[in-house]
Amino acid sequence: MKKFFSIILALITTLGFTGCRKTITREYSTAVTQATTVVETVTLPAFLTEESTEVMSTAQNETLTAKENTKAPPSKQKAAKAETTATTVAGSAETEAAEKSTLAERETVAKNVFDSLFESASVPVPGLTKAKEPSTAKEARDSSSFDDCAFVGNSRIMDFATYGLAKNVFADVSLTVDTVFTKVRSGKSVTIINELNGRRFSKIYLYFGDNECGWGSLPTFEEHYGRVVDAVRERCLSAEIYIMSIMPISRSADRANNYGYNMAALNRANEYVIDLARQKGVNYLNTRSAVSDAQGYLPEEASPDGVHLGRQYCVKWADYVYYNS
Repeated sequence: MKKFFSIILALITTLGFTGCRKTITREYSTAVTQATTVVETVTLPAFLTEESTEVMSTAQNETLTAKENTKAPPSKQKAAKAETTATTVAGSAETEAAEKSTLAERETVAKNVFDSLFESASVPVPGLTKAKEPSTAKEARDSSSFDDCAFVGNSRIMDFATYGLAKNVFADVSLTVDTVFTKVRSGKSVTIINELNGRRFSKIYLYFGDNECGWGSLPTFEEHYGRVVDAVRERCLSAEIYIMSIMPISRSADRANNYGYNMAALNRANEYVIDLARQKGVNYLNTRSAVSDAQGYLPEEASPDGVHLGRQYCVKWADYVYYNS
């Protein structure tokens, strides 16, 4: 009897275990099916589909191209390499040629200006002429010669008023192409540039550059000088505008090199003055040639401080302006 019950118990246990297995297996299969469905319904972002495909396609193309080049005959590989090298060299040569051309143009202008100081042959720069002597075409200059003219600039042009060479002198110490718009002279109520308002002049002479030659950017000096020219035009519509060259200094002043103020700096700045005259279509006067020695410096006897002209040389400057404009 006990044996019979043992057999029955064994059969029941076996059948129960099998049922449980089927249930677990069925639940597991259902879970897997649901998970698969979730994965299939997830929408991947564009950058993981279209863009990734595009990147992979580009990479595959580059790989194929590289393999094809590797498989190509040596002669073809050399030709491709030579073509790439030639293109690179050609581009470099073109850039270098352009840079040399710009430099050559700048050096030519500088040489023309320098040569003019030695009374050389005519040069392709406007206004670089020898100071003319009085003639029947233009009477000798006197104290009234500039009565219908105006002079605007720094302390060096102030000497025209100091020595009675001109009465309409709108200038001040250390004046620049920037401060002419903001500085008010002693006894005046408006800025220097606005002193021209409502005045009628036949000619206006501009002189700047000494106080700007040490600027870190000379193109900035040229640009701001251009604003002065425009401002003068706006205020004196009928006046003819002249830009005067930056005057030289003596050898002693050049050696002193105070604050970087020397002939080399003045010459560089003067190149931009010439370029400005061309750009703005105004007259350029090479006034430095009227007072320079054979090497382009201001003679020691011309100035008590090597910069500001004494009366004798200031008269030469005024004469040059009168007979060449």
